Amino acid sequence: MYDVWVEIVDILGKPVESSEKISIDVCGKNKNITTFNQWKGVIPQGYDVGFSLTHDFGGGGKADWFWGDGTFTKNDTNPHHVYMTPGTWSGKVTVQAHNQGEETKDFGVMVLQTRKIFVGDFKVLYHHSLENEKHLEDVMPFPPLEQLYFEAKVDSDDHPFEYEWNIQLKDTQVKKDKLSFRYKFEKSGIYPVNLTITDKNKKKFIMSKEIIVGHSNIHS
Repeated sequence: MYDVWVEIVDILGKPVESSEKISIDVCGKNKNITTFNQWKGVIPQGYDVGFSLTHDFGGGGKADWFWGDGTFTKNDTNPHHVYMTPGTWSGKVTVQAHNQGEETKDFGVMVLQTRKIFVGDFKVLYHHSLENEKHLEDVMPFPPLEQLYFEAKVDSDDHPFEYEWNIQLKDTQVKKDKLSFRYKFEKSGIYPVNLTITDKNKKKFIMSKEIIVGHSNIHS
């Protein structure tokens, strides 16, 4: 008899039903593999599946896993495998021992495609001298005629990203297309700054901030 844990997930990979343990009798040819455990049968891409088994080949037996996606794990009775590509994958584990033959067990994993959602942000800093040392300061208002440092941030490793900055001045716009850059405001004022981040799948994240340059009561 072996146990399988099954979990139903939605398109984002979030569980919609609690994991459920299913017990199945092992019969027929699977006489040397005494227990087999698969902890999930349906997963979102990029997640791992855990397996374990026991066998009666003794200390000389080894278990080799072939995951169905072109990869394998050698000689492990408690492996984990990460499936990166959506689809239904048919794998197998082969347990063998010298002069004792071998035993094979088939298994399957369904990998669901996930819609990757990323969140971005940006910060603005300037070099402030203090006791002959310079450090980055992020507290507004910023001084005019100082080089400010603009930097985008994305909480995802799904590179590459495209960056589109738009700094709204009184009569014109300043555009940048880099992860980070430096810019100097010539006059005091409140300047809207927009950042659009686009991933390789053309999904966009847009955010805006007002940058205060000069004194904080400009409109008073």
